[in-house]
Order: sequence, then C-alpha cells, then structure tokens
Amino acid sequence: MSTDASCLDVHVHSTPSCCRPAQLQPLSQDVGLIFLSAMASSIASLCSRAGLDASAALGTSLLTMAVSSAVVGLGLLAVGERADLVLLHLWLCA
Repeated sequence: MSTDASCLDVHVHSTPSCCRPAQLQPLSQDVGLIFLSAMASSIASLCSRAGLDASAALGTSLLTMAVSSAVVGLGLLAVGERADLVLLHLWLCA
C-alpha cells in the first residue's frame, strides 16, 4: 500500500475550518445575541399572558436586558480585577 506524501502533508498541516480563530469569535458573539433574544421573547410572552400591551412588553424587555447586561459587565470586571491580582501576586512571589 503506497501513500502519497503530498496528500498526507495537506491533512497534517491544514487547520480545520472550525478551529480557525476568525471563525470562533463571531460564534461567541452570536451566543450572547441568542440569549438576549430568548430573554426578550420570554418577557414578551409573559407580558402578553398578563394582559399587558406591546409597549409595556417592549419597555420591560429593554429594561431587563439593560440591567442584566450591566450585571454581566460588572461580573466580568470583577473577574478581570481578581485575575490581575492573582497575576500580580504570582509575579511578586516568583
């Protein structure tokens, strides 16, 4: 059984399209948008069942998404600050 070296070379050294960095970044952004869309849909459904009009559902959705995005942002800042302190501690103790 003979194998063509150029064929093996292509398969070993090529990066699959799913693993390229340019492909991964938009996916992570899409997850956030999908989550916000699901939140807005759930809030609109709850407001509709409660007998509220569309403007109340829109206002409630916007306020809830803004507050939850702010909470996530604050959490990211807190995690980032903690990571900086850990790295500083490791650097000083090294």
